[in-house]
Amino acid sequence: MTRRPGTGAKLDTLLLLARLERARAMAGLGHAMRARANLRASLDALADAGQLAPGAQIPDPALMQAALRHQHWAEGQRRMLNLRLARVEADCARERPIAARAHGRVSVLERLVAQSVKASRTTRD
Repeated sequence: MTRRPGTGAKLDTLLLLARLERARAMAGLGHAMRARANLRASLDALADAGQLAPGAQIPDPALMQAALRHQHWAEGQRRMLNLRLARVEADCARERPIAARAHGRVSVLERLVAQSVKASRTTRD
């Protein structure tokens, strides 16, 4: 197999572009995965926040009112964080195949460049 003139440069350019696209795709996936981890940590922190024990008796009415307000606030925070988590999960699901495809393209192009270089060496010898 002989290397046509300009083929090496074209393959090298395609490989460079594919590597740039892979880096972008991996950054997008990494961003989504970090956001997901942060949201899960926030939800974990709220897991017990504001939860009154069943049948809890707080003798002071002001403390009871404050505890109920805090529980209501924590429930709202959990709802908001769960909505954001659902969006981020969708982002992860969308970014994962994009990153896999970009990685696959780089792998194929690296093999083609290696074969092209090997073929050009054998024709020179």
